[in-house]
Amino acid sequence: MIIQSEKTADPQEHPELKLYDLIEKVTAEIAGGNYDFISVNLANADIVAATKDILACQQAISYIDEALAEIVGQTLKKAGCVVICSDHGNVENINESFGPTLNPVPFVMINLDNKSEPAHDVFQTVDRGSLISEMMRSEYTIADVAPTILELLGLPKPAEMSGKSLLSVLSTPKPVVR
Repeated sequence: MIIQSEKTADPQEHPELKLYDLIEKVTAEIAGGNYDFISVNLANADIVAATKDILACQQAISYIDEALAEIVGQTLKKAGCVVICSDHGNVENINESFGPTLNPVPFVMINLDNKSEPAHDVFQTVDRGSLISEMMRSEYTIADVAPTILELLGLPKPAEMSGKSLLSVLSTPKPVVR
């Protein structure tokens, strides 16, 4: 399903894009239980970053946070698993030349077994730098995302894939550094 933004809308003036339509449709599909896997592209920050308007970017990120909360909440109600990742980030390079980030990006897996309460503890960890420094030292790459999802679904990894599943690493809980 593709939800197109209005062609005339200026992303700087409408950083929510069509996110509310997307949230409504995705959460309905999750609730319906008709799919084993749903991939969602929350592109607001990436699209709005092209405007180089920092306030609009901040709003776009807030909309993404709102969408994630709805999607994660509905998924957990169905005892599902959410994987959050990225392959690039233009919004963090807003004051530099526009283009994908060279910074490491997080891979977050949320399910009923590893849900953290309250959620803001994770963000405090990021603010203190411990998660970022761990990401910088990581041996894992974007190539590991698909094998992880395949293992979650109980599907074999094709020989053409060079990545490895992260489930064995993710299943070992690590204490939150405070």
